[in-house]
Formats: sequence, C-alpha cells, structure tokens
Amino acid sequence: MAAAEIRIVNRDGPGEGFNAATPAEPVAGNPGRAFTLATLSERRKDLFSARFWLERTVEYADGWPEQERAQNLAIALTRRGSVKRQQGDREEAVADLTRALELDPESFDASFELATVLTE
Repeated sequence: MAAAEIRIVNRDGPGEGFNAATPAEPVAGNPGRAFTLATLSERRKDLFSARFWLERTVEYADGWPEQERAQNLAIALTRRGSVKRQQGDREEAVADLTRALELDPESFDASFELATVLTE
C-alpha cells in the first residue's frame, strides 16, 4: 500500500472545534494515552483520524483479497476502539475491539486493547 498525505482543511475559528485549547478532563481510571492528549482539540483530531481510517478502509477494501481486507478492517477497528476507550466510551470500545478480533483473531493490539478496557 502506498503512503498518502492527508490534509485537513480546518475552517474552525479560534478556540472552536479542532482549534479548541480547552484543557481536556482526564478520563476516570484511564492512565493511558488520554492523559497525553491535553486539549479537546487533540482528542477531536485523534477521533477524527480513527474514523477517517476506518471509513477509507471500508471504502477501498472491496477489491482486496479477503485476508488483507479482514486484517486492515481489524486494524482500523482497533484504532477506533482504542480512541473510544481513551475517551471513556467503554461500550463502543468493547464492540469495536471484539469485532476486530473476530476479523483477525491473532491481532495482539486488539487483544491488548480489549483486555485493557475490560480491566479498567
């Protein structure tokens, strides 16, 4: 797969949307990446990236061999599940990570993220 540059055209005003400098509240019980995403803007960008990756994978996966398609969808679902976990959305994180493991049962990342969310 070739590398691609993705450019977000941001029309949010100062202090809005992707430009929000509002400090983000720590997610209760989560010592992970959410603490490194210090502003709401950073968290919004992280979730946007995860959603974008999943949508593009679904869009382009039709022509891929079945195993490659499943692995790429699993990666995208793991990424989104991880972001959901970091944002405190446990139910959606479990759903994404469980689906990722159904598609790629050998995914260490999906297994690790699911174990993490289930023990938080």
